[in-house]
Amino acid sequence: MKATSSLRQLALRLTLFTRANCSLCDDAKAVLERTRNTRRFEYTEIDVMVTGYDKWKALYEFDTPVVHVDQAQELKERASQGEGTTAQAKKLMHRFTEAQLRATMDEVEHNKAVILAAIAACGVSPIVRVAEGQHWMIKRALDAGAHGIMVPLVRTVAEARNIASYSRFPPSGTRGLGSPFSMEKFHPDLTQVQYFQQANEATLVILQIETAEALESVAEIAAVPGVDALLVGPFDLGNSIGHPVLKPEYDVELEEAIMKIHKAAQAAGKWTAIYCGSGASARKYADLGFNMVNTMNDVGALKQGFASAVEDARGSYVHAGLEGIRHGMEKMTSK
Repeated sequence: MKATSSLRQLALRLTLFTRANCSLCDDAKAVLERTRNTRRFEYTEIDVMVTGYDKWKALYEFDTPVVHVDQAQELKERASQGEGTTAQAKKLMHRFTEAQLRATMDEVEHNKAVILAAIAACGVSPIVRVAEGQHWMIKRALDAGAHGIMVPLVRTVAEARNIASYSRFPPSGTRGLGSPFSMEKFHPDLTQVQYFQQANEATLVILQIETAEALESVAEIAAVPGVDALLVGPFDLGNSIGHPVLKPEYDVELEEAIMKIHKAAQAAGKWTAIYCGSGASARKYADLGFNMVNTMNDVGALKQGFASAVEDARGSYVHAGLEGIRHGMEKMTSK
């Protein structure tokens, strides 16, 4: 009984630090086989998961290498020096980081996934869009390793102040330092004290201005200390002010609202960002002085890529067919 208990503890310890799809050593698999009726484990032949693992991981993201403070600081410095930044809205995380981007936006407003490992490891700053500006949502994103947070549908100056406070440690804010899993994963050599000292400067806080209410107070929102950037959400903003986006070209009233946000941010010494559905749109707003432009999202990129590949394939079939007809006619006329 003593030996069995010891083996179970060993298996539990091994499993806690084992990722999905990882082949375990024969001894560990033998231990798990002997404990399969305890209901402590759910597993296939080589995949092992502690019961409750997914929920725990979702709360703490403990297997994710997270913030490199100098990398996040570089992102902020580039914009302060007038250098533009391109970003990619991401649901598929890894390969897109190779596209010479400086930041990716990880969508958790409409999606529960928080996947930062591939982004930070590739030298691209992960920015997490939380569902709303609640303290626990912001804390979870930053503790998981986000270089910055983006908050949608900000409406008032009071909301902006709260978000800025939740995102930074005292004395600048009210963020607590307490995650037992995050410190060692920000950087192998980064101590808790160093992170505490540097995180406030490195963390990027972006507020989405996409309601008529926020538009009225945009100058005051932009002036809130701790707010780094205002991001225009054209679709929600258009709906809110009565000029929905129904065609590629925005209504004049929506364009004027977008530029009002841009001017307010620039006057306050903050960045302006905007969601764009294409590279051409991103270029347009970059030329207008926007500091951050979203190029497109991964779903659009995949759709465009597949459509292009299918079109190329169809073109080759047509070409082959026409060549066949041409050769056939040449044979007929030569007889």
